Amino acid sequence: MTEVKLTAEAASKLRNLSAGGKKLVLDLDDGVGPFSSLGSCALNTHFNVVAAPADKVGADFNQELDSEVGPIYIKDYSTDYFGNQPKISLGMGNAFSISDETGLLDSTVGTVEIQEDTPLAVGQKGPAASC
Repeated sequence: MTEVKLTAEAASKLRNLSAGGKKLVLDLDDGVGPFSSLGSCALNTHFNVVAAPADKVGADFNQELDSEVGPIYIKDYSTDYFGNQPKISLGMGNAFSISDETGLLDSTVGTVEIQEDTPLAVGQKGPAASC
């Protein structure tokens, strides 16, 4: 399991997002899975932090990143986009950013909160991400 470092501000925001037992997901916006906006940012490497009830996090998120706020679920191939030292920070406009030992990967990591009553059927995509 890869460990992701968090700044104090990012850890605090992630704790708030995961309140009530929600799982945290770092979703590569590539059109795969119920939270991706059909790969609308596919020409850019774009991620979203998703806070979702456990039953809404599907099998696409089959790997965990270890963090001080608990596991953060990802698609196993998402790790191809960052190196050995991923870090999540809170940046401009209260948006997350993700970096690694090579530098900044995405400075506008969006936040999506999925509620228990949000229907996410097979083939249905979650809310559109902002790129």
